[in-house]
Amino acid sequence: MIKNKALLIFLAALPNIVLADDAGQACQKALNTGDFARAAEAGKQAKDYDGVMCRGKAQLASNDFIRAVTSFAEAEKATKDDFQQMLAVTFQARALQGAEKADEALASYDRSLQIAQQIKQQQGIMVNLNEGGQLLQSKGDTKGALERFLKAAPSAANDNERSECNQLIASAYSELGEHDKAIEYQLKSVLMEERSGDADHYLNARVELAAIATKAKDFARAERELNETFKLAQGAGSDYWQARTMLYQSRMERARGNTEQAKSLLQNALGLSNKIGAQALGNQIALELKQ
Repeated sequence: MIKNKALLIFLAALPNIVLADDAGQACQKALNTGDFARAAEAGKQAKDYDGVMCRGKAQLASNDFIRAVTSFAEAEKATKDDFQQMLAVTFQARALQGAEKADEALASYDRSLQIAQQIKQQQGIMVNLNEGGQLLQSKGDTKGALERFLKAAPSAANDNERSECNQLIASAYSELGEHDKAIEYQLKSVLMEERSGDADHYLNARVELAAIATKAKDFARAERELNETFKLAQGAGSDYWQARTMLYQSRMERARGNTEQAKSLLQNALGLSNKIGAQALGNQIALELKQ
């Protein structure tokens, strides 16, 4: 969302030399509009914590991970309290993860977690445990990930956070082949999203429940969830969610051995995604069609 467009045009016309006090403000304005390149450039001369953090976030959003690591390390040195330090170290971990420095990233998540525990900052505890867990899961240590997800869940403050925790727990149990527990936790997520989430999160929770049921070969549950989700998407007039639901239906049919039906669903889903310009979804569907 573009705010105060005239001011942005004025800032663009300024010389490259910007007062350090103003650098952070210019960075934040550009960051808020999604202009990450301008935000990173504006933040180069920032010296205070907020300005350097803004620069790092812009670099992180631009996939400039190594520079982002440096910026967040600089921000940590400028912190005034433990909370600011916790944030800076968490963002360092994210940048290190983006730079494929998994061991260093995990060490940073653990360091930020220790700070969060010391100051009893519950959201920080949850975030660092969950993100560290997802990193472990991506490395194949699903048991280690599950331990972290289970520890994170009590720190969730509301239904949205509890839903996220439950989905992560469900994904880990599913990978470990503990299908009953996976379905139990994902069903909790569905109920929480139905009660407190928006339509996108609710529909996503349902298709993920169907995916877990498909992996468990509980095709009756998977089909029921996907059929109901498709009706909800139709009722809402959402071509995106109709296409995405068909993607999950195709995976279910392929797991059942119904290859031609799976292919037909993918072709229909691709047509819908192309119609609405959902490029990422379309690319995913096209890739599965080739397979």
